[in-house]
Amino acid sequence: MDLLKAEALIRVNRAAEAVALINKTRVANGQLPPVTLNGPPDEPGCVPRKFNGQCGSLWDALRYEKGIEMLGVDAVVRFFDARGWQMLPEGAFTQLPVPGRELGTLQLDLYTFGGPGGESSAPVPDSERCPVTLPRCP
Repeated sequence: MDLLKAEALIRVNRAAEAVALINKTRVANGQLPPVTLNGPPDEPGCVPRKFNGQCGSLWDALRYEKGIEMLGVDAVVRFFDARGWQMLPEGAFTQLPVPGRELGTLQLDLYTFGGPGGESSAPVPDSERCPVTLPRCP
């Protein structure tokens, strides 16, 4: 819940308040140096890193910590995180459709979500994008 709250704080431009929440698990469980508003310390071996090898941002640290802490808990959490973080593969469904059997019972037309170019499908992933302006975010 702390990491979910930290994400909300970042999204409403209160990232400084999210730092302590992210560091709860990062330092105690991960034994990593604490993050600051600038992200992890800019030193060799920093965690997490961007795809280009540079040290990540506070946003990257939040996503990394949530991924580690929630590993194996529930696949649907990872799906919703990936959807909210614009990390789903292009064309993936973004909504969960009503099962066909249920639609048949209700005598409604069958439909699907997802697929290339569909209005309910994921755009090209943009994993480097941050929801707000933060240091080390493009």
